[in-house]
Amino acid sequence: MPRGMTVGLVLSLLAVAGSGCGGTRADAPPTAAELEACLQGWWLYAATACSCSKGPECSASDCQMRGVYRFGAEKGIFSGMIVYSGQTRTVSTRADGESGTYQVVDAAQIHVAIQAPAPRPAYDASAKCSGDKAVISYANWARAPADLAAGLDKASSNGTVLGWSAQPY
Repeated sequence: MPRGMTVGLVLSLLAVAGSGCGGTRADAPPTAAELEACLQGWWLYAATACSCSKGPECSASDCQMRGVYRFGAEKGIFSGMIVYSGQTRTVSTRADGESGTYQVVDAAQIHVAIQAPAPRPAYDASAKCSGDKAVISYANWARAPADLAAGLDKASSNGTVLGWSAQPY
């Protein structure tokens, strides 16, 4: 067999042997456990202009208002609105949020049950997560920076206490 054909045959055999059943793990869809691990922590929705009058962050030129989600390891969920500023390094809730529980149903879906401030019907939401980006119910979310997430954890007592103002981070 000519040398060029031999090299081609060897490369073809390596490609077939390396493909396995359905590709490598890196190409496989995420598992429910991977989705759950990725979702842990604080997530920020797209920033909008600040709409507040109290708190040092309100008068800062970099003030942002954002929706937040927190998925906790204890299966707790918090959602609400915050205003914050990197200049003043403070954060406040804009309005009371909601808290409850969540469960990862499969690699692309979560089940959410809100209990506070008032129980409401549970619902399922689509979910994708990769590193610092998540898509929850077709909305794009970005992972909160570590310093802001630590401040939010401290201010919210792990995502369950609502109604705080001008908390440092």
